Amino acid sequence: MKKIIILTVFTAAVFSSCKKKDSVSDSPAAGNEKRVSKIESNGNFAYGFTYNTSGQLLTFTNSSGQRFEYDYSNNSLTYKMYNSANQLSQELKNVICLGNLLKSVLYQNYNGAGELGSAWVISFEQNADGTLKSFDDGDLHLYEYTDGNYTKTTRLKNGVLYESSQYDYYTDKENKFNIPYLEYLYEFPLMHNYVGKSNRNLMKKVVTVRAGNTYTYNFTYEFDSGGYVTKIYFQYQKNSDTPVNNVVSITY
Repeated sequence: MKKIIILTVFTAAVFSSCKKKDSVSDSPAAGNEKRVSKIESNGNFAYGFTYNTSGQLLTFTNSSGQRFEYDYSNNSLTYKMYNSANQLSQELKNVICLGNLLKSVLYQNYNGAGELGSAWVISFEQNADGTLKSFDDGDLHLYEYTDGNYTKTTRLKNGVLYESSQYDYYTDKENKFNIPYLEYLYEFPLMHNYVGKSNRNLMKKVVTVRAGNTYTYNFTYEFDSGGYVTKIYFQYQKNSDTPVNNVVSITY
């Protein structure tokens, strides 16, 4: 939840190993619903999105000049990230899928010379209803649910509690916000439904405890006539520090 709305660090992904029986042609982005084309933070460009005729995400750019490219050929999804100098800086491959759910991926980073740097495997486990149960990126992240929304997350380092978060939701506000990362993992902003079902409702408040500090996030929303989110007002506060306010505007 540290960067749940305004992300400053993005991971890139290459989904290349889903076999034909696990085709991603019915992408979570597909359908007739509206799709986000631009996000602004306090009036400044933050993110841009383009889609193919099937409604699948093709490109994603951010204010740092990073570019993410997608390819859905051969019944798989490939995804690479390029930095502002147009150099491949990170990719994700060796994907293992079950249906449209990720089970395991391999991340690889590259330096400015294009040489392979660090690499690590991330594994996922889902509940029987398709919601995310846990993922392991070296730390173990656990999810607990109530009424279709995850209401508690726990992060363990070497088996020891490192961070925990409690979540409240608007019971009268459907999570009708077609963007790949709003309520999910900041580590996986462009995997969204591939790691598990989305939350049923929009988040109202999050309280995270980490290293003796308490971080509180409050969210309110504006909607268009179809119920899609057009603005997000959120307030962030560390302990008793002065709260920080932000306005996120969404263009479809």
